[in-house]
Amino acid sequence: MADEFRPKFPLDPFAPARREYWSVELERLIANMGRDVYLILGAPTIRDLEPLIHTVQFSSTLLIIVTHDAPVIPPTAVPTIRILRLATPFSVEGAGAVRLVNILEWAERVARVWRKRGGVGYEELFEGECLMSKPEPRDSGAAIFRITNKSSSQLVSPPPPTRNRAVSHKLNRGSGINLPTPDPTQRAFDALINFLPRELPSKSLLKHVILITTISRPFLVAAAPPRPIRQSQPPSRSSFFRRPTSTLSLPMMGGKSRDSLAASVCEFPPPSPIDGHVLHLLPPQRPGSSISKLVHNMESFLISFHYPPSHQVIPKNHTQRICPYLTTINAFASFLPNSPGEDSEWTLAEAILCGALDPEIGPKKKEVLPRAWIPNTKKCRMPPSPASSLPPSPPRLVYRRDKPADSGYATQSDNTSSMTDSPPSSPTYPPRARKRSPSMSGSEDSTLGTPPTVPQKDLVLVNGRMEKVQEVPVIDLGKDHKRGWRFWRALGR
Repeated sequence: MADEFRPKFPLDPFAPARREYWSVELERLIANMGRDVYLILGAPTIRDLEPLIHTVQFSSTLLIIVTHDAPVIPPTAVPTIRILRLATPFSVEGAGAVRLVNILEWAERVARVWRKRGGVGYEELFEGECLMSKPEPRDSGAAIFRITNKSSSQLVSPPPPTRNRAVSHKLNRGSGINLPTPDPTQRAFDALINFLPRELPSKSLLKHVILITTISRPFLVAAAPPRPIRQSQPPSRSSFFRRPTSTLSLPMMGGKSRDSLAASVCEFPPPSPIDGHVLHLLPPQRPGSSISKLVHNMESFLISFHYPPSHQVIPKNHTQRICPYLTTINAFASFLPNSPGEDSEWTLAEAILCGALDPEIGPKKKEVLPRAWIPNTKKCRMPPSPASSLPPSPPRLVYRRDKPADSGYATQSDNTSSMTDSPPSSPTYPPRARKRSPSMSGSEDSTLGTPPTVPQKDLVLVNGRMEKVQEVPVIDLGKDHKRGWRFWRALGR
């Protein structure tokens, strides 16, 4: 009797992808972050929010926390925070979808006003209220913050000088405030962080993830691709005087003027575009076999919903792509493993929100199986240190991370200063004490930019452009001859 053919399929086709490490792109991790907006859903504690509110990487970020049980925000919080307090806890049962849409639209209006008008500090808004708080002048330039609830409407005592609080805007539904015009090339939220409820069973948690993931998608992508950047042309005299006096709208920082803030922004390169992110954080669960099945079902849904099949066209623009992630609350606040000999401290929250774990999409990129589950930071692999065989990185860019003195984080140890201050010499990154590289100077002299005594082919600035000049002999006309620039006469011979 012939044997019956029975193909053996793997039980889990994504099992090989789960066994692989998550590679951290260090260039994205250290890049300058833009004025992003992160929407936080659930009931997180202040300890759960520590990787977001005590990190300098998110100093120019707006955190919109939608919750019925708002935590007490410390005055040392770094980013701008807006709390949208719900009257009752959010639930997917009943009219949960309709309420979720209303909440997302409410948060979108808050984000739109912040992107247009700026603002810093801590502010709290209430669901279903249409009250306005008027600012009162202070000597320090900050405004007194009024918190209005249903029971009382008294003025809260001013906050300590270390923390300025913004004036509350009338952003609730039906308030009638003049909202800025929506920008179709700008997504409403750059990331959505969903803290899953702790008391729900596994089946309800899966429904919760499916509902929030599907309804929030239009708020995490841009309706239209960004406009192409036109090549800048030198302005004429008439267009220069017609130019508006202020072309950059920046939020006022406490203790800093607008000029100093603009100067500090110009010191860094513009932030590189990254994909949108939806992140679901699992609460601490009771030990059992149902956890692995729940994680498998959630990851399968996130992958099938956000990553299209191979025959579909993947959007090329970062504002129209979403990368899903699934991890635990403890892993979200954990530090990434350091490279050998390094003392950098990066959390998993920073790696995800900075796009350091996003898959690279392109025709020349290596195809990898999509995945979303990160069990812990041990599955993340940092790039090798500059002391390895790879070319060294620029000094004081990769592993230096300034942190606030009151945050409790330790800065880089002094024993690695020799490695970062004086890296090994290479054709790409020469020592900083050398003004000219060996390829330009033609010698290995260690002098600080001393020109050679014998003239040779070099580059000079002619009419605003660098041009190569011909090699000409130096003519000694004596001490009594009037010295001057004879460049054009030498070329005419």
